[in-house]
Amino acid sequence: MGLTRLDPNAGNALLNEEAMLFDPTPLFLPTEWNVGHNTLPDNLMRDMGHSFHDYPAQLTFNEVGVALGFPAPVEVPAKVTDVLPMLGRQQPFAGMGRTDAAVATLPERGARVDVMAAKDGAEALSLTIPVEQLPTGLWQPMEFLLAVDAAGLVGPPVLMVQASDERLVATLQEILAKTLHLGERLGPGIYRVCVGP
Repeated sequence: MGLTRLDPNAGNALLNEEAMLFDPTPLFLPTEWNVGHNTLPDNLMRDMGHSFHDYPAQLTFNEVGVALGFPAPVEVPAKVTDVLPMLGRQQPFAGMGRTDAAVATLPERGARVDVMAAKDGAEALSLTIPVEQLPTGLWQPMEFLLAVDAAGLVGPPVLMVQASDERLVATLQEILAKTLHLGERLGPGIYRVCVGP
């Protein structure tokens, strides 16, 4: 350990600077470097109003009368739809939805019947049932399973999921077997038949 005298007049200038830099006194406490009356020149301390006389003020508004320009008042229409013509070019979709579009009515159709092979799901047949043959009212899609051999349909189509309307199930089974003649149109195998509105 070496002791060195910190004398500003007789001591080493480098040691004085190192001691000043490594001073452990916190900077937020008042020290001779951050607090004192002699940090500013005397003329600035006495005349505070002329500190920035070399930098003239750049005023945005007048010092006497503030003149703010407001747009002209707009009369608010009674209905919201009357606002649209006032927007002018701000309404890029001006003509959309203001006229009744002519929508053609869909043609009346019955049920659609899709027949797929049970072993691989390949579509075997797609038919439609005329409207006149279907019962009136709402009904849900149904799925049937049917077996076909060389002689034709083996028994009536079997409903896969229980339905609430047994009359409709019987009607569709009869249409599949006797009206559409699926046993005569399909080759031997087991098929899934989806019937939907």
